[in-house]
Amino acid sequence: MKQAGDDQGLKTIAGIVAAVLNGGIFTVMALASVVEAKTERDEPVAWIDVKPVELPKLGEERPKELPRIIEAPEAPPVETDTASISRKQLEEELERKKEDEKKQRELAEKKRRDEEKRLEDEKRRKEREEEAERKKREKAMARALRKVDERADEDDPRGFADGDQMGTSTDPNSRLHKATYMNRVVHALREQFTVPSVIPRDVRKKLSAVVAFRVDADGKLKGDPRITRSSNNRIFDDAVLATLHKFAPGTSARIPVPPVTLPDLRKSVLKNGLTIEMRGDD
Repeated sequence: MKQAGDDQGLKTIAGIVAAVLNGGIFTVMALASVVEAKTERDEPVAWIDVKPVELPKLGEERPKELPRIIEAPEAPPVETDTASISRKQLEEELERKKEDEKKQRELAEKKRRDEEKRLEDEKRRKEREEEAERKKREKAMARALRKVDERADEDDPRGFADGDQMGTSTDPNSRLHKATYMNRVVHALREQFTVPSVIPRDVRKKLSAVVAFRVDADGKLKGDPRITRSSNNRIFDDAVLATLHKFAPGTSARIPVPPVTLPDLRKSVLKNGLTIEMRGDD
């Protein structure tokens, strides 16, 4: 009995000692926490960045599958040759072609205008030469007429070696007036005369035809012209007749008519008409 009481007393003492020790330890830890907290107030608190990680589910493992394609990937760029032409280069090439075509059109237009000007200058040059030739012939005729004896015998007036059997004028000036007038008529016809290009130039120069026609007081063709001496070339003769028809009533072209100041010549032309030689070399 005494042994049991001693054991019970030891346990009690041990419990008290343990309680005291635990209380002391707790008190010391509390004081240390207070001191540590006070010390760390002035220092930054270090935070640990924690990311949640999803853990794999427990279960039967499935065979590996191909990943699902949620969005179609972009097509890879087409491989092009280093010498290929980009869009910008293609547009620049088209622009250069347009500029080249424009320059070619402008050049062609300039050539056309230059050719028209050349032809116009050539036409004017020929007209000046013809006018100079006409004046030269008129001067030559005037010099020849001045050599003619202007005296006339009342009973047997003199005529002219190249006069007409039906002629009645002995005035040498009438020959000058007629020659001048005929030159005007020839010039008017020549302006309208066009030799068909189907006739070679060397052949055309050798052709000539004589045409007779009549005119009215307004210088318009009266009736139909007729060939009195053919050129033996039907195309050339038809071109001569076509030239006279360009002076028909209703057209703008007119055949010169002697002025009223030359009544004899005017009367003769209106009554008897004219006979003109048309040559291919005119």
